[in-house]
Amino acid sequence: MIELINVSKSYLSNHEKVEAVKEINLNIENNEIFGIVGESGAGKSTLLRFINLLEKPDEGQVLVDGVDLLGLSRQQLNLQRKSMSMIFQHFNLLNNKTVADNILLPLELHDYRDTMDLDEVLDFVDLKAHKSHYPSQLSGGQKQRVGIARALITKPKVLLCDEPTSALDVMRTSEIIQLLQRAHHELEMTIVLVTHELDLIRRLCHRVAVVDQGQLIDIVENHVLHSEDYPNSYYESVLEVLRND
Repeated sequence: MIELINVSKSYLSNHEKVEAVKEINLNIENNEIFGIVGESGAGKSTLLRFINLLEKPDEGQVLVDGVDLLGLSRQQLNLQRKSMSMIFQHFNLLNNKTVADNILLPLELHDYRDTMDLDEVLDFVDLKAHKSHYPSQLSGGQKQRVGIARALITKPKVLLCDEPTSALDVMRTSEIIQLLQRAHHELEMTIVLVTHELDLIRRLCHRVAVVDQGQLIDIVENHVLHSEDYPNSYYESVLEVLRND
């Protein structure tokens, strides 16, 4: 289980304090696909990065399977992070490396006890024919599949996805949704997904946290909705999309 307990984060912008996240509490169950949605600047990506401490909260706790990550040494934290992988909005591929080399990069940086075979993960994301290609030779959807393969090769327990389809068209988005569904089903991992795309949460997530201006508005179950009426247009849009599923 992932628990964010009373987490807050502030930044300075033009010498003014901006509260990116304000005292948010979240519980994410093992093997759940959990969405975090909100408009640009709502604080959703900050929340996601708390989970692997790419960003540290100013206040609160981050617990993964009962372990408080903020209390770990650097070595202990690096070990904990090995159970997590991340997929990025803009792919984050190295242009001077082939598809195979980009996928194998995590294994070059750290030792893992149990990993997927390169050909196995290439087959999983349907990129065997592109094994020796470079990122410049790939479409946007193919680049994101390389990013997913790189994340999956370490067999993570937790997969963090930061706007994984926002740079893709509708057809490529559908392919990525199907791939994430298959990864969740076959590899039995927890997926935490940040997005502003409402159709993505409708098709993929079990529960959804709606955030606005750094605050948690509600947690909505896909198919079992809360009846409270919040004066928030984005929240109402989330409910409308899920009601129409």
